[in-house]
Amino acid sequence: MVQGTLISILILLSSLIILFFTYRIVTYECGGFRLDNVVFFFMICYVVYAFIGSVLFNVFYLPHGRQYHIYETPGYLTTTWIIVAFGMFFIPLSQKVFTRNKLQSVPYSLRNTDSHLEKLLLYFIFAFCCFILFSYSKKIGGIPLIRYLKDRSLSQAFLRSEATNNFSGHAWRYVLFYETIPKVLLILTCFSSYKRFRNILFIYNCFIAVMTFQKGPLINLFLLLLIIYARKKGKLSKKVIFFVGILCILLILLMYIFFMNAKGSIVSILEGAAGRIFLGQILCFPWFMKYADYFGFIGGTSFPNPHGIFPFELNRLTVNVMKFYKDSYQIDSQGVVGSMLTVFPAEWYVNFGWIGIIISFILFAFIMFFVIRFCNKQIRIYHDKYAEALFVYLIFYMSKFASTSFTGIIIDESWIIPVLLLLGFRKVRSSFNYLKYRRGA
Repeated sequence: MVQGTLISILILLSSLIILFFTYRIVTYECGGFRLDNVVFFFMICYVVYAFIGSVLFNVFYLPHGRQYHIYETPGYLTTTWIIVAFGMFFIPLSQKVFTRNKLQSVPYSLRNTDSHLEKLLLYFIFAFCCFILFSYSKKIGGIPLIRYLKDRSLSQAFLRSEATNNFSGHAWRYVLFYETIPKVLLILTCFSSYKRFRNILFIYNCFIAVMTFQKGPLINLFLLLLIIYARKKGKLSKKVIFFVGILCILLILLMYIFFMNAKGSIVSILEGAAGRIFLGQILCFPWFMKYADYFGFIGGTSFPNPHGIFPFELNRLTVNVMKFYKDSYQIDSQGVVGSMLTVFPAEWYVNFGWIGIIISFILFAFIMFFVIRFCNKQIRIYHDKYAEALFVYLIFYMSKFASTSFTGIIIDESWIIPVLLLLGFRKVRSSFNYLKYRRGA
């Protein structure tokens, strides 16, 4: 065992106890097994992407850990587990302190606010998003999936990198229109009567999810639909959970075979996929600590610096940590550097040390409290499809911070634009109703 038999067993047993009590705390505070709850869904993602991996790396020697050489300094692994385990209690309990009552979501209630003019507006916005996708494909020399189908000699990793990490220019502007807004429209139509448009959006979002050979987006899309289902039905049956679980396993298997050219038996492919899911994000945490030990704390220079308004040069930390890892072992990736993403305390540690970790948990808990309060207020006052779409989208949006940093959240267009868009839809709808009322009067 990694930390010695006694210590590794103690970590494993302690982790099971922590998991049990965290589940009891979260289900009590959230009113049961509720995917349509910001805290509950985030904690599921936190366990999957951070906690399980932090435990396994301290107990077993795993191929993913050997590949990234994290067993050479086992002390970093123990520290990672302690930090992640602290979050297991602090995040849900902090919400209890902030809210002073249970975190149960406002019951689902919906007013029918569909209209023909609104439908035309949604179609127009979607058409514009398709135009942006076309412009984006021109910028990168064509959509990676289509290019690969035409020429199998091309490297999938290279095509993916050219469309994402190595894209020159303001990539977020394209992503906002060809990916984020269509996803918001899909959520909105799930609470509307626009069934045909919803089906079109579903097919479009499936294509966007796989067009750059990424595996996570398609699984996330189905999880998003599961949240919508849970929100509308109020609870999830075991049959639904089982069906979605089997579907996700099949999708993962197919994507590993066709996107990564995985070889071997089905069991070996699924083992590799499970390792990527449960270990892929947290195994980067030790390298963030190594980076800080080697270069020193960077004092907030990895935080957003829009238009260079602050007097420091932006440190692309996730890219630089990956480069540090590859340079340490003379790994040649044929020009593809890549990036290391991990749970949010890692970035705060590299910037400010241990005090940064404490601050990160406190800030994230406050942000989550603000999101919960905003969503519940929207639903109580309006209980319309725009409030429901806001609620579902922000549940899904907040969950991503189980595997990445939230330092850019204040200026993150991924929530600012969707929120403004949905509030704008409601305003337009109100204007339609007012004009109809005036004409009728």
